[in-house]
Amino acid sequence: MTKLFLRLVKQSLGFAYAEVYVKVGFRNVTNSINNEVGLLVMYVNHLKSDLSKNIVAELYADKVAHQGNISSDYFQKFADLAVNALNSREIISLNTKAVLEKD
Repeated sequence: MTKLFLRLVKQSLGFAYAEVYVKVGFRNVTNSINNEVGLLVMYVNHLKSDLSKNIVAELYADKVAHQGNISSDYFQKFADLAVNALNSREIISLNTKAVLEKD
């Protein structure tokens, strides 16, 4: 069995960049989901109490699939913007022991 690769990204957005960040971020997520076979799930969530803080959950088939994502042109555009747009960013890589799905 291929070892799944799960990441959580906790980040805080500077409000001055909110509009462009949403556009570029949406393009990144949309292209990732539509073009990357190894990307299984991507969730983007905001905290109810603070819309500037969000958590992204990504599940890849393996680390190779994740490398494909971060080397894409659309991710690079997003990453370039994030350097200035984010006040903070924490990446948490997790060891996935099991993934269960309902039928």
